[in-house]
Amino acid sequence: MSPVIRLRLAFYRARGAWRQAASAWAERQDRREFAAFYRGLARREDILYMFFTSGLLHWLDRALAFVPAEVNLVLIGSDLTADEISWIRSRYDRSFHHIRSRVDDNTVLDFAFRVAEHNFGWLHVDCFVLN
Repeated sequence: MSPVIRLRLAFYRARGAWRQAASAWAERQDRREFAAFYRGLARREDILYMFFTSGLLHWLDRALAFVPAEVNLVLIGSDLTADEISWIRSRYDRSFHHIRSRVDDNTVLDFAFRVAEHNFGWLHVDCFVLN
């Protein structure tokens, strides 16, 4: 293997390790913020989580039309714009937490499992087997 290729591989490995460390740090911060949000909830029993990312508010609006007001629904958004956050807070009277990083549903489920003190459920924002 030539020295140039070795140097290039070392660079790629170092860059990959740095990206993984930065991602792990951001996820730890997001998880701590989620845990603080959870501890602040008035009702932690029988939560039904609904997760969505930026650009999916049309699905959120439609899905929430099927969820009765008495359901302990907690909205979890990821990587939302300031306008989207404002729109959610002004439109819905539901507990809402925004995760600044772009995360997927598996990450949010991991957060929920780590902090859960009671049963909880999961409702996909684009699942309309509700009516």
